[in-house]
Amino acid sequence: MRLKSFAAAMLIAASPAFAEDAPAPATNDAGDAAAVPAPVGDEASLLETLRRATLRAEEFADVRYAFTAERTTRDKDDEPLTVVAEFDPRREEGEYWRLISPAPDEAEKKVRKAIKRLNKRDNGDEALIYGGMSELRGIELVENGAETAIFASRDLGEDAPEGKLEARLFLDKAAGYISKIEVRTIDSFKPLPIVKIKDLLQVQEYAAPEGDGPALLARSSSRTVGSAAFRSFEMNEETTFSDIRAVDAPPRRDKDDDDDDDDDEDEGDKDRETDRADDA
Repeated sequence: MRLKSFAAAMLIAASPAFAEDAPAPATNDAGDAAAVPAPVGDEASLLETLRRATLRAEEFADVRYAFTAERTTRDKDDEPLTVVAEFDPRREEGEYWRLISPAPDEAEKKVRKAIKRLNKRDNGDEALIYGGMSELRGIELVENGAETAIFASRDLGEDAPEGKLEARLFLDKAAGYISKIEVRTIDSFKPLPIVKIKDLLQVQEYAAPEGDGPALLARSSSRTVGSAAFRSFEMNEETTFSDIRAVDAPPRRDKDDDDDDDDDEDEGDKDRETDRADDA
């Protein structure tokens, strides 16, 4: 699984305990059903609030949005690079993303290639909503503050490296929504044979819902330290989202419809890691 792909999945994933069908009961070494104590008191109440927050977000999972994204990338030794682009799912295929700054004819080759890759799919607005969280399991309350409750899980689904990452959900107790999601390393791992990730922190922050609307992504950031082709790298990225508005657009294509693009994306990932190693 590509790093960026499972990280994105982590940031929109949550517990099967939120589904209508409960998971199979745990068993002990003898195969007998093991007793699992149910959450009590504040923990049970907060888990219910978290469940309602995810279900509320899922009501908006099919809504299409146009928005502007400003992304700044900082390599270990390079000057910061800021790119502003607009996504609109109403545009023709291959034109969903458009560069605002720099102008397309002034953009670096790697920026133009990135926009071209993004335009292969029409789901640029999918991550604005944190609903559909079916991958994350074993959620536990780890901190109960005056305003925020923090839940954590290290079981992030089959596509994540086992025992290498931890996800944390920050629940705004008063407003009843997830205000932040973090994914960080607890051990190094290799998403690709030539790439080793030593330290990773990805953060997504959500704005409080307005009226009856959902909580929408306002800012995302990541810091990745590792090596590619035996050369070290450090990448820092930050994206802010603005002018988010619901629009009348066709439904997103099913993931199966995009399978033909997977090989191209794999090659793109390898190219980016090779470029990163060459620049290190």
